[in-house]
Amino acid sequence: MSHMFDQTIAVVNPQPINVYGLKFFPNLEPTVDNDQDTPAFGWPSGPEISSCNQEIVRDVVYKLRNDCQAILEIGVNRNGPDSLSQILMDNKPQGCAYVGIDINDKSFLNNAEHNIHTIQANSHDQLNIRNKIEKIGIKQFDLIMIDGWHSVNTCVNDWCYVDLLSNHGVVILHDTNAHPGCCALFHAVDETLFDKQRHCTRSEEHTSELQSRETISYAV
Repeated sequence: MSHMFDQTIAVVNPQPINVYGLKFFPNLEPTVDNDQDTPAFGWPSGPEISSCNQEIVRDVVYKLRNDCQAILEIGVNRNGPDSLSQILMDNKPQGCAYVGIDINDKSFLNNAEHNIHTIQANSHDQLNIRNKIEKIGIKQFDLIMIDGWHSVNTCVNDWCYVDLLSNHGVVILHDTNAHPGCCALFHAVDETLFDKQRHCTRSEEHTSELQSRETISYAV
């Protein structure tokens, strides 16, 4: 297990919050700045995208199969052909829409024939992004991948898009072995609403975390 994850959640100072799916705002201050992206207790020694990460993302898409009508990813294609973005785009079912949000221009990935769209924006610009998602014609997502700026404030902001998650949908968090916002957010997710699963937990990996939304009748 990652000692960096354990050290991060040990300094969480829970604060009230009114956001669906979260038990509390996972404040890390004063130990770690809530706007800090970089790990506070050491870096994983392995690659940013491990084979375990790739396997988990591929497996989630496969398990959703034709129930996966739309995918939202925050933080797009940082690692080129080895990126988790590429796995999402290459393995999504035919007709499934992919929407990627990134602060940098990733329009070279756009492909109308394959229903691939990117939005250049800061993920905090929720009104603008939600308007663009609506114009694309998407009302909900079956898979949401959070892999943008890894501070507490931005991770909590990005979690707010979970109100667009379908009843059988899945949320994947990346970089949750060491990065402060990712570790703290996973800790704050309400396990009475989500089936929280940790994967790729060796300390040298930039792990992927999986949450499956639960309803009374159905849970992924």
